[in-house]
Amino acid sequence: LQYTSLFMINVVSTMYNHSMFAVQSVMEAFIAVARCSDPLTKVQALSALCTLALHEKNIRFMQLAGITPFLLQEGGEWSKRDVAVVRQVALLITQLTTYDICV
Repeated sequence: LQYTSLFMINVVSTMYNHSMFAVQSVMEAFIAVARCSDPLTKVQALSALCTLALHEKNIRFMQLAGITPFLLQEGGEWSKRDVAVVRQVALLITQLTTYDICV
């Protein structure tokens, strides 16, 4: 799934640069990958979703795809996880560069 989530970031980057927007089925696929338990895959999928959220037309499709329940559930799961895992993901996010996200 790591390669899938990295591919998603590349697709989203292209969509963002060309002012394109995604449909509900695309959002559902991104949310499904973001549910993965692998921290790197999760971070990459969430990064792609964050980029999609920058285009206002995508917000409606995100809501239709169930982003709100996903975020509420994910927030609850993160609060239950070990602090070390949260620190590891935070460290990973701070080490990402624009190059890492676009490549």
